[in-house]
Amino acid sequence: KENRALSHDLHSGSVVKFDIADDAFIKFIELYFVTSHVIGGSIIEEYGDRKKAAEEKYEAKKGVGEQVRVTGDSYPETIPTTDKSWYFPLYEAAMAGDWENAKQIIDQNGGETLRAKIRGYSETVMHVAVGSGPRTTPFVAELLKLSTPADLEVKNIEGCTPLGIAAKVGNVEAAKLLVAKNPRLLYVASRDGSCFPIHSAAENGHREMLLYLLRVTREGQVPDPYDPDVSGPRLLRLIIQAEFYDAALQLLERRPKLATSGMQTNQSLLILAENASAFSPSGRNGGVLQPLIYTCEFLLHYS
Repeated sequence: KENRALSHDLHSGSVVKFDIADDAFIKFIELYFVTSHVIGGSIIEEYGDRKKAAEEKYEAKKGVGEQVRVTGDSYPETIPTTDKSWYFPLYEAAMAGDWENAKQIIDQNGGETLRAKIRGYSETVMHVAVGSGPRTTPFVAELLKLSTPADLEVKNIEGCTPLGIAAKVGNVEAAKLLVAKNPRLLYVASRDGSCFPIHSAAENGHREMLLYLLRVTREGQVPDPYDPDVSGPRLLRLIIQAEFYDAALQLLERRPKLATSGMQTNQSLLILAENASAFSPSGRNGGVLQPLIYTCEFLLHYS
């Protein structure tokens, strides 16, 4: 129970009293970071303060050209760059949008740093920066200058590229930058192969992101996010579930066969029929819903 409570405090950034020596605290946070999804801001600040003090204390013992960190043994040790805890300062910088410190770390460790999995969820520095929201857009822009298109196709443990993360959190500005650098990201699927960035935007209720991705995601690609067998009907269902009926109408106008293809489309129309608020004239989509219904009826009748 105490471990669960501590985990919650670490994730939420609640103030936690660590009545332990600096070196033990540093080791604990680094080990927790390797397997954790996120650590709250106040904990990161305490970690940074303690580590800075400890590194200054041991500076005289640092070997020339070595990468050194303070460990629970109260003594510095050289560590390989494959150790995720070594990248904790890079994670901090990406979360905060601190490009100056991030650039120093990248320069010291070389280009492989851009593809390194720096978190327990197998995320790169770009995943972390994009997932931190619009405030890190300048950081993302600078990072893209050092990145190749292939760097942006690295997937996390869920199969998401950085564009997939941008779609999931609704970070439209970052998405535009990523697509400009590598348009193929629009067609990289995650999970079972039928979930693309445009699906993530709909699934997580990000209307602005969804409308942007509808504009730039082209048809007839391989793989195809609008595939009439699986991906397309699934997208229509997710959009209707999110009550973005104008977006659903746009999709059907472009891909009318989605109105009559597969079980998922039948589920979409059932969801629409069961949503009483969708039929309210005062609803947020009241002016768009009727054309959507007429379009579905026409396509179902004449297909």
